[in-house]
Amino acid sequence: MAEAEGARHAAEEQRRRANFFAHASRELGASLDLAQGMRRLLELVVPHACEVAAVAVEKEPGKYDTVSAPSSEFVPAPLGAAIDLALRERRVVELPEQGGISATLGLPLHAGEQVIGAFAVGYVGREPRDRDMLEELAGRAAIALENARLYRSLEREIARSRQAEEELQDANRRKDEFLAMLSHELRNPLAPIRNAVELMRRVGSTEQRMVMARDVIDRQVTQLARLVDELLDVSRISQGKIVLKKEPVDLARIVAHSVETVRPMIDSREQRLALEVSPRPVWLLGDFARLSQVVANLLNNASKYTPEGGRIRLAATAEHGYATITVEDNGTGIEAELLPKVFELFVQGERGLDRAQGGLGIGLTLVKRLVELHQGRVAAESAGPGKGATRWRARRSTAGACWWSMTTSTPPRALRHSCASKATR
Repeated sequence: MAEAEGARHAAEEQRRRANFFAHASRELGASLDLAQGMRRLLELVVPHACEVAAVAVEKEPGKYDTVSAPSSEFVPAPLGAAIDLALRERRVVELPEQGGISATLGLPLHAGEQVIGAFAVGYVGREPRDRDMLEELAGRAAIALENARLYRSLEREIARSRQAEEELQDANRRKDEFLAMLSHELRNPLAPIRNAVELMRRVGSTEQRMVMARDVIDRQVTQLARLVDELLDVSRISQGKIVLKKEPVDLARIVAHSVETVRPMIDSREQRLALEVSPRPVWLLGDFARLSQVVANLLNNASKYTPEGGRIRLAATAEHGYATITVEDNGTGIEAELLPKVFELFVQGERGLDRAQGGLGIGLTLVKRLVELHQGRVAAESAGPGKGATRWRARRSTAGACWWSMTTSTPPRALRHSCASKATR
């Protein structure tokens, strides 16, 4: 009879433990809020298993969040001592009577190899009991609290990321506003300077130095006006203020207009420009002014990075339903580390202190953004400076598509740009 009673008691105890841990697991896993999880742990043991309890979880290195029960106002000294000792020794500790508490157990909260905190229970007027249950509860609580801790850390990272993104967007917006304002302010004095140059030209002068000075002013004002216009265009595109005026355009007309724009720079550097244009009209759908601007920027870039007396080739052809423009020169290549950033605003390759190439690093950014407005894509490849194999490619495969690429042959060192738009004849 005694054995049967013992077996029945053992079965009931096992069932009680199973029910307790099932309930504990539900309670501890019900929330990813760390503070709430800590409070639920204490509610599982106070006052059923002990009279007082406390739990401390590390929120950042060396700093802990601590919750106690039944009073949340303060942590009894024996419980604080048990938590500190369990954290330090990374094992279950037991302290004798102290401060009105008969005995105190301290249990570390292990999450894998890491101790993320400690759990302490205090008994009043009785000896510690159910130690093995408390150890298992501490193990389950550690898993739940670690999940809550990781979730809180993830929330903080997401919040920081969002804040950083908002700050970046705000800084980018203010940059665009500043560029727009700066461009307008720089543009204001250009008109009277140009008028003065034109007046000097009309009045005329036979003095050679005056003629040279006037021509220098004219060229520099034109260059400054181009830079200001490019800054304005980048700002307008960033703010979505550019609307393409698409119409059927002859490819040869785009080439002629672009060459006319860049011809003074090419001639001043005594470079040789070879043109190969399809004898038949090649019609494509696009914004004439903007496509001409892209081709002019590519020619300008080719001239800028080609030595004086160098060669530039521009070919405009049509095949497989696409119009293709290729700009090729025997200039320098592109550094490997620069390739991923070459289309970014103000990015340029290494230059000497004399800044012989000039410019602000706007042209290719404008090329990329204008091509994207024509639903194109831009990419770059290069074997490195002086090694050729540089390719820029932006393509769109639908009707009215615009493809742009840049390639270099080896040898000589070259830079090549190709533009292809879905063509009609």
